[in-house]
Amino acid sequence: MAIELEQIIKFLKIIKIREATGKILSNEVKRECEVKKIEEGLQFLNYKENEDFCCESEIIIKKNDIIKFIFQFRSFIFHIQLLL
Repeated sequence: MAIELEQIIKFLKIIKIREATGKILSNEVKRECEVKKIEEGLQFLNYKENEDFCCESEIIIKKNDIIKFIFQFRSFIFHIQLLL
């Protein structure tokens, strides 16, 4: 499985936006990814692949359909957002 860094960043941005509203529910993130995919075409990310990669890489944790960032990655995501 090859995942582009740009796609992971887009996925993490969606999660970061959801974080500001409280709990990050995986079904809401998935729905947002589907909306973006329709808006931007097939070039937009595959939710499951990105979620699996981020969980395996320990960027996020998913438990009981709630997604959380692992603490040390919060500032990393913020800095990446500034670059894009």
